[in-house]
Amino acid sequence: MERDRFEEEARRVRPRLVSEARRLLGDPDDADDAVQDAMLKLWFYRERLDGYSSFDAPAIVTVRRVCLNRLRSLRPHADISEAERAFDGQADGRDFQVLMQAIDMLPGVEQAVLRMRHIDGMEIEE
Repeated sequence: MERDRFEEEARRVRPRLVSEARRLLGDPDDADDAVQDAMLKLWFYRERLDGYSSFDAPAIVTVRRVCLNRLRSLRPHADISEAERAFDGQADGRDFQVLMQAIDMLPGVEQAVLRMRHIDGMEIEE
């Protein structure tokens, strides 16, 4: 696909891609970034795009995949709620073993922060 045709197709389908990305991500700024990333991916595969009957189909699939990857990258933060649920269902909330199990369920960075702050007694500045 030639540059001029790619730009024309990209301008035409961009509003639809932004709408799809906003629906999936919820944040307009993240949606714009996701569409930009998808367009960049499509640009690198522009030679293959001539094999499709429409530019829209690979563009929509690409933006959906970019959005899903962005959502997956946020997934570690969701693990905190799993740890909270595990902790809430145990004993009376003061059991040290239960607390340690809940901390062990957290992603690496969150684990390290909690251990340094609350177990090792480090200050926030440290």
